[in-house]
Amino acid sequence: MDFQINPLGDHAMLVQISNRIDPKINDQVIALHSRLANIVADKVLFFTPAFCSLGIGFDPETISYDALAQIVQEQFEQIQIGVEFERRLIRIPVCYSTTYGIDLEHVEATTGLDREQIIQLHTSKTYQAHMLGFLPGFAYLGSVDPSLRVERKTEPRLHVAAGSVGLAGEQTGVYPCDAPGGWQIIGRSPVSLVLDSADNQFLISPGDQVQFYSIDQAEFDSMSEKESIAATSKNALLKQPAVGPKEPIQIQPQSDLVSLHFKTAGLRTTVQDFGRTGHQHLGIPSGGAMDRFSAAIANRLVGNADHAAVVEISLMGPAIEIKGDCKIAITGADLSPKIDGQTAPMWETISISGCQRISFGSRKSGCRSYLAIAGEFMLPTWLGSVSPSRFGTGSTTQPDSLKGQTITITTASQPINKRRLPPSGRPVCLADNQPQPVTRVIPMWAGIEWDWFSEQQRNAFLAHQFQILPNSNSMGYRLSSFTNQALDLPTVISSPVVPGTIQITSSGQAILLMRDAQTTGGYPRIGNVCHAALNDLAQLCPGDFICFKLTHSAC
Repeated sequence: MDFQINPLGDHAMLVQISNRIDPKINDQVIALHSRLANIVADKVLFFTPAFCSLGIGFDPETISYDALAQIVQEQFEQIQIGVEFERRLIRIPVCYSTTYGIDLEHVEATTGLDREQIIQLHTSKTYQAHMLGFLPGFAYLGSVDPSLRVERKTEPRLHVAAGSVGLAGEQTGVYPCDAPGGWQIIGRSPVSLVLDSADNQFLISPGDQVQFYSIDQAEFDSMSEKESIAATSKNALLKQPAVGPKEPIQIQPQSDLVSLHFKTAGLRTTVQDFGRTGHQHLGIPSGGAMDRFSAAIANRLVGNADHAAVVEISLMGPAIEIKGDCKIAITGADLSPKIDGQTAPMWETISISGCQRISFGSRKSGCRSYLAIAGEFMLPTWLGSVSPSRFGTGSTTQPDSLKGQTITITTASQPINKRRLPPSGRPVCLADNQPQPVTRVIPMWAGIEWDWFSEQQRNAFLAHQFQILPNSNSMGYRLSSFTNQALDLPTVISSPVVPGTIQITSSGQAILLMRDAQTTGGYPRIGNVCHAALNDLAQLCPGDFICFKLTHSAC
C-alpha cells in the first residue's frame, strides 16, 4: 500500500503509511509524529500515532486540509525506514487462570492450543509497543505468534476489568482501567499501567519492548495486596521519574465565594469544560461537554469564557442548593428547571441571592442541560481540565459522585448585565413541541473503509433509520443494525478514530463515537459525521432516531 492522506471527517485527517504491522513502519509513524509536532504544533489540535497510520486533528479556520496535507507529505519524504530509538524493556506479570482469562476456552477452541501452550507462546516473545490508544495508557503490543492469533469479539463487552490481558489479531495488550472492550481476555496482571507522574503518565510508551511472565494465583494475590500497585510497578518493573506536583488551584483572594451543594445528583450530573485536546497521542480522549454550543452560550450569558466549566445535566436533573450572590444561566435541554419551586427561564441571565434551591422536573426537549455560574469552579484539574476522566484527580468531577458534595466557585469580580439569547438563535433540535421520539438527519463524510462495503450495503446504511439503543453513553451511541446478515469484512489494524466516527461491527451494528470516545479503534469506519453535528447529536436520547446523509463538502 502506498502512502496516503485521507479526510477523517471535516476536522481531522488520516495519514496511512502502510496497511501492515511492522516495527520499521511503526518507527516511521513515531518519527513523522515527532517531526510534525515540532513544526505545526501551533496549528494542529492533536496527533494520534497508531501502528501504521497517524491521525491529525485540526481547525479548518487555522489551517486548511490541503495546506496541512502538503506539510505532512514534505516531512514524510524526509523520513527513512530504519529510524532507531532508545528502547526500554518492561516485564509484566500475568495470572493466566480461567478466573481472569475469561476467553481462554474460546482461544483454545479457536486455535487448537491448550492453556499451557497459549501461556508458553504468549510469554516467549518480546513485543514492541507500537502505540497508545483505545484507552488512556492502553499499549498495543505486537506481534503475537501466528498460531495464537484470534479475532476480536463480534460485539465488544460493556465491561472489562483493569489489568486484563487480551488478544486481537496480531496484537496483545493490557487494559489500564475498567472499560468496554472487544479483545479476547486470556489473563490479568496485578500491576498498574497508570503512573502518578505529570510527565510520564503511563508505564509503557511507544517504542518500548514488553515481556510477559506467568504467575499463579498466590503471587497475583500477594502483588494485589501491596499498599500501592502503582508503587509496585515502578519499584519492581521500572524506575520512573519523581512524582510531580498536582496542578494548583488558583484562588482570587478579592473574589466572593459561592457554593453549590448537591442534595441529589440526578441521573448523570458532571462538571464539564471543553476537555483535554492535545493528549490523544497518549490515548487520552478529549472528553468535555457533549453539547459545546449550549455550554458556551450558558457561559457567555454569565460573562465567562466559552470553555469555562459548567454543570452538565442529563435527562433527570439534580437538586442543588446554591449559597451566595451570583449570576447563573441554564441552556440546552429543557428539563423543567425551577428556582425555589418556581419555573426558571432558560437561555438568559438569572440573578441568585442569599440561599436558593435549583431543581429540575420532566423533560420537555433534548437530553442535556447546562448550568453556568459567573466565576471559576474551584476543582482540581488533570491535564488542564476538570472534566471527568478515569485518571482524574478529583472525586467531585466523577459521574454519579456529586450527591452530598459541595463545590465552591469564585464569583466574577465585575457586574454582569442581564443577557438573553432569542429563540431564533437557539438550536432547532431543542425547539418545543417536537414529536417523540425525535428523528434527526445528520450529514456525514464517507469513512476510511467506505469502499469496503458493497454498494448494496452502503445504500442500506444510508436508507436505514437508526435507533439509539439504551446502552449508549458519552463514549458512543450504540445504534440498531442496518442488516440482518453478518458482514464479511477485512480486519482493521487499530487506527485513529475521532468523535463522530461511525464504526460497524461484523454483526452490522453501528457505533457512533461521541466526545468521550477512545482515540483508536479496530472496527471498519463507514463514515464520520460532520463536526458541528456533534452538538445536535448530544441532545438525542435512547429511543430517538438518526438517519445519515452523505456529503462531499464542508458541513
